[in-house]
Amino acid sequence: MKKTVAYYRNSSDNYQENSIKMQENQAKEYSVSNALPIHKVYKDDNTSAIKFGINDRKGLTHLLEDIKNGRVENLLVYKRDRLARKSEEYMKIYEILKEHKVRVHFTSASEYPMSYNNLSEFIELILSGMVEHEVKQMKERISH
Repeated sequence: MKKTVAYYRNSSDNYQENSIKMQENQAKEYSVSNALPIHKVYKDDNTSAIKFGINDRKGLTHLLEDIKNGRVENLLVYKRDRLARKSEEYMKIYEILKEHKVRVHFTSASEYPMSYNNLSEFIELILSGMVEHEVKQMKERISH
């Protein structure tokens, strides 16, 4: 049986805007509001998506395995940057989600919805590039 799951990741630094607790609260609120009970949670706590690739993040690896095994119908995640900070990795994840027809629900109201068609794939590529660029900007601001 396919289920609704949630994925949370926060960075290894002390930047708490996207804390696990906040993501958890957003997912619970979204879950209740949209009648999508969360059956399983995957977490990567204190894990930088820049320093650690897809295969180095236990929670994400388990999530992707469950998706490939047909166990996931809906994925609740705060924002795209929780999945990946590198465009190439994000697009690999997007392809897996697309192939297995996983409905991605972003719990942040500011996040553009994800869908699966040729135009959407192009939009996802642009958005993933923006996420990657954001990291470069943050590093620049911190170094000055």
